[in-house]
Amino acid sequence: MRSSSVILHSTAPAYASLEHRNSVTRLTATQIRTQGAFTLIELLVVIAIIAILAAMLLPALARAKAKAQSIKCVSNLKQIGVAFRLYADENQGLYPVHDGWAAVGGQCPTNPATGGATVGYGTAVAAANRPLNRYAGNVEVFRCPADHGDAYPDNIFVQNCYERYGTSYLVAWAVEFFHIKHLTGDSEAPKDSATAVPIKDSEVARKPTTKILIGDWPYPPNRDVNSPNSIWHNAKGKRYDNMLFGDAHAEHYKFPLNVGLDMGVWDINYNWW
Repeated sequence: MRSSSVILHSTAPAYASLEHRNSVTRLTATQIRTQGAFTLIELLVVIAIIAILAAMLLPALARAKAKAQSIKCVSNLKQIGVAFRLYADENQGLYPVHDGWAAVGGQCPTNPATGGATVGYGTAVAAANRPLNRYAGNVEVFRCPADHGDAYPDNIFVQNCYERYGTSYLVAWAVEFFHIKHLTGDSEAPKDSATAVPIKDSEVARKPTTKILIGDWPYPPNRDVNSPNSIWHNAKGKRYDNMLFGDAHAEHYKFPLNVGLDMGVWDINYNWW
């Protein structure tokens, strides 16, 4: 009996020690899990920091995207300038004639705009009948990546000029406007009439650095500069447009806001012509 009692008393401390170690182990694991977790306050602080960083970075990313789009647009215009040059070289120095403001180059849209003031734009002219396409190589050069449509009051339903007109760029066609002498002729006008005859490269060469050839569709002043459709490369309220000039350079050009459409008026010594 004494031996049995000794055995019982001798084993009890062992069981107690084992339970103590397990308890310590559980406590330590719990403490570790608690120390490795975020509190609600900490999570809210992290979310707030991320939101602040995003607010700081998004405008910079938007500016970078706008700059990249403008660079691509200027590249397009320079390629169009080469196409104009090649066309004139093969046509006794004359620039193209075509049927409508939009028909100098580009695609034939699957859903061409025909309402509003688009009658006479030549939106449905086939790509094969747009004279610069042969020289441009790819109709995509007539697509501006920042194209937001036409801001002319009757045409604001056009949300993308390339998709509805076949081109993002407005050429100086058939008539004088906005102090610009027309460049290309109207193929449907009476032969040898003023609107039918395109300009010759010899006349462009008189002052090529300021001779406007073609540019972003909303550049004329009869487009509302504050319309969302006008905000391609410009700051809201300011008339900035990518334009191609007679010496084949293209630039992000700032037009003054106080100049009207001035139909029939042009002057070679003006800021542009």
